[in-house]
Amino acid sequence: MTTSTPKTITREVNSPAKIGNEDTNSAGLAAIQRFIADTDDIILHHTTFDFGSKVLALTLQGIVLADAAEKDGDGEPSLAAAAYNELRTVGDTGHDREIRLVFEDGDEVTFRMGDSSVVVWIKRLIRKYRDEFRRLGDPQLWTEAVDSTEYGANSDGQPIPIAERVQFWQEQDRLNQALIPRVIAQGKLLSQHIVEHDDLPRIVSDAARSALSQQSQRFTHQVAELSAEYADQLRATADDAIATMQQETAATVSALQTAHDNLAADLRKTRIRLAVAIGVSIALGLAAAGAAVFAII
Repeated sequence: MTTSTPKTITREVNSPAKIGNEDTNSAGLAAIQRFIADTDDIILHHTTFDFGSKVLALTLQGIVLADAAEKDGDGEPSLAAAAYNELRTVGDTGHDREIRLVFEDGDEVTFRMGDSSVVVWIKRLIRKYRDEFRRLGDPQLWTEAVDSTEYGANSDGQPIPIAERVQFWQEQDRLNQALIPRVIAQGKLLSQHIVEHDDLPRIVSDAARSALSQQSQRFTHQVAELSAEYADQLRATADDAIATMQQETAATVSALQTAHDNLAADLRKTRIRLAVAIGVSIALGLAAAGAAVFAII
């Protein structure tokens, strides 16, 4: 790797390192510093944009973009880099807060900053450093340091142009532009609904009370139906038991009556036999007595 200190691009003495009034993204800056730590490259200027999640840094070698909201496999901010000699055009998009970069391979990328003055300043600096880099042939300080697994490379091990690696940021910006207004509108509708319905707790309470009352009524009705059903079943069972007992009692009474009748008949037969026996005994006694009298005479 070539690490000789370049002599053609120098930092503007009257320009601060930080451009713009947005808060500096310390995590993104630290990631960029680690990226160029093994080279003689330095950060000349940097600015934060996209709600503070992205950091765009201009170095002696080129442009480095860090996204703190998008992490790599090690949990570090995602990085994309391109040397100044990869740039073909630094232009406008018709929006005073956008920068349009066109690379030698035809890829394009657009950045939207938060302040139009920052856009003017950054575009002027990129053009200046690109022209100096191309005209004077500064050495490449960190192109060979790009790791294929950490910062992205194609199948030949060559660094992937920045335009390809920031396509997901462009898509995210488009999604944000489409979704943020809808989220804000939905939030306003919800706030308006809450304001217009300051008795919302009472409405919710009444609804809950009504639902519980209806459920209680259904439960009571079901209990009454079950109780009536069980009462009918108990009544039917009791009627069957009573009928069975009546039948059994009638049979028992009938049996007892039959036994009584049989006993009465037996008693009558016994009385008759006894009367006959007594009569015979008396007759025999009288005959014996008569015989004795005739014997005495």
